[in-house]
Amino acid sequence: MNKIAVFGSAFNPPHRGHMDVIDQLKPKFDKILLVPSAAHAFGKTHLPIETRSEMLDLILADYFANDPKIEVSVIEFEMVKECTDDKPVYSYDLLKKLNENDPAEYHLIIGPDNAAPDTWSKFYKHSEIEQEFTITTVVERRKVRSTEIRELLALIAKEPAKRSLCNKLENYVGKSQCKYIIKNIESIINAI
Repeated sequence: MNKIAVFGSAFNPPHRGHMDVIDQLKPKFDKILLVPSAAHAFGKTHLPIETRSEMLDLILADYFANDPKIEVSVIEFEMVKECTDDKPVYSYDLLKKLNENDPAEYHLIIGPDNAAPDTWSKFYKHSEIEQEFTITTVVERRKVRSTEIRELLALIAKEPAKRSLCNKLENYVGKSQCKYIIKNIESIINAI
């Protein structure tokens, strides 16, 4: 049975911290499923899925070009379309749906922030997740926050010619994604 890592995140935007998580997972799993969140359980707002997917493809190409182990899934967006109410997509429901579609050994990937008991206990059906699936907590080796990147984008939008800001952005998101963001800065800023 395949051992599959389910790495759900807003990827808003994707960054080198996410790539470090993938790096940690690669030797341990047959497949790494990256799942951008559609309707966040804690009410966060996101860039459009098309923008996040494109940025995710760019950063993956820089770090893991054509790696067959890594797959981006929009299953959460399919689940939202099937749903008649406005509820978020919970990790438990996602794991159940994945297992219904393709039975495997699924591991929910979480960071130390979500593994903290005060946070983990807020997860919908956290006990059922523990009983029915495996939880794998990754180490935060590269401390990068999407919030910091969004704040940096706001500064770049005000001063696009300031090279030091662009260099800092590239350190967070890589070269290809940085070029994409700079090219589309106005639409990205308007969406966040």
